[in-house]
Amino acid sequence: MNYKEIDLMSYLNYLGEDLKIDDFDDRIKIQKLVMIGESAGINIGKYSFNLYHKGPYSPDLATTYYGAAEAKRNGDTSYNEYVLARGYRQIADKIKPLLSSPKGSNLEKAEWLQIVSTLIFAYNCNHSWGEAKIVTQMVKEELLKKCSINIDDIIKKIQDVKSFN
Repeated sequence: MNYKEIDLMSYLNYLGEDLKIDDFDDRIKIQKLVMIGESAGINIGKYSFNLYHKGPYSPDLATTYYGAAEAKRNGDTSYNEYVLARGYRQIADKIKPLLSSPKGSNLEKAEWLQIVSTLIFAYNCNHSWGEAKIVTQMVKEELLKKCSINIDDIIKKIQDVKSFN
């Protein structure tokens, strides 16, 4: 594996996430987990993201996780020799509450991550939670209708982490 693939695997392993890419929702989760982690300050590969229908997406990240999956299928276990750096583990621990769909939200994990990552992406673009809210309401309207948690409460959860302000 190359270093980007190892960094991705180290991050996912620390979060307790498997590298699953066969299912579309699994690829969505990887995209959103990495985007949120990088936005919080974890260097996973310095990916550039654009806003797509399912939230922030990085073609370069897709190339990395397909490469890592192929290497893993071919028996490469070199990533097991590496762990996420201590400072990055501290950041990951801070953002973990954002990475799982809260009980009672009526959302699957991939859906929850779409909302959270879209809010963070929009905030990073505009440096305004008000603007982030408007953008997310426009592009995630259906998921927000399904979600039992108010968008203002989701923003508060993100702000409480204090890694995105």
